[in-house]
Amino acid sequence: MECTARYDFTAKRSDELSFREGDTLKVIIDPEKNQEDDWAMAELRGRTGMVPKNYITSPEWFYRGLSRAKAEEILLDKEPDGAFLVRESESSPGDFSLSVKFGSGVQHFKILVDKATRRVFLWVKKFDTINGLVDHFRRNSVSKTNNKMVLRDMVKKKASVTDSHNANGFTNKQQHTTQKQHYDSIQGACGSNGIAGQFQQKQSQWGKVAQQKVMKPPVDLKPRVKAMYDFEPQDDNELELRAGDIVEVLDNSDHDWWYGKLRMKKGLFPSTYVQEIK
Repeated sequence: MECTARYDFTAKRSDELSFREGDTLKVIIDPEKNQEDDWAMAELRGRTGMVPKNYITSPEWFYRGLSRAKAEEILLDKEPDGAFLVRESESSPGDFSLSVKFGSGVQHFKILVDKATRRVFLWVKKFDTINGLVDHFRRNSVSKTNNKMVLRDMVKKKASVTDSHNANGFTNKQQHTTQKQHYDSIQGACGSNGIAGQFQQKQSQWGKVAQQKVMKPPVDLKPRVKAMYDFEPQDDNELELRAGDIVEVLDNSDHDWWYGKLRMKKGLFPSTYVQEIK
């Protein structure tokens, strides 16, 4: 999927990808490795790396964190035949589904990925990006049984339904809360002077600054490690690892077993099976 950079981002680790505001990044879909909640693998000018999802803007038709039921509710609300959206799959984290309104119902198509080439497809014809797939089915029927089911944009602009789901997976309230928590942590660490005083001054100016430029959201800098070997869990509270997986470390206080998050699941994994990403 092609996304647009909202802000400049400078890589802090070897597995991250730097980019500039306005760059077009190709978000890579790897069916073997579901990506972290807040980070995605992307490609830019021949280089690949992890990028923070809240620094990039997805196409108008893409929704993060949208359930199948909510997709149907949106599309059935006076939308024309062919109105569509692409959403993250509920049943298969890391995959995507195409939801299309036609007649009195909504049809859902799983977007498949060729494991060898990472190209995406619904039937036979494959595409480099989901954007290319969407453009193709704007001119050709997405259905094998109905030659009139071509995609068209929703009448209601995305802004009208972004109170609960926007292009980056944050609600406006959530994003503001996340930013404020970030600065609160700085204030707590610095006491009543120095940066804390500057923070209080800046806080009073938020409304004015927001009119000029959207505040750049903080990047989650929790440590991440790379799995060097496969690990099969022996207990429900353990994480399954595959060599190459990137795990977000939530607690590494124990020498032998660490606690982390991978594929939307949290659990324990052996520290000797992973390597720190610097």
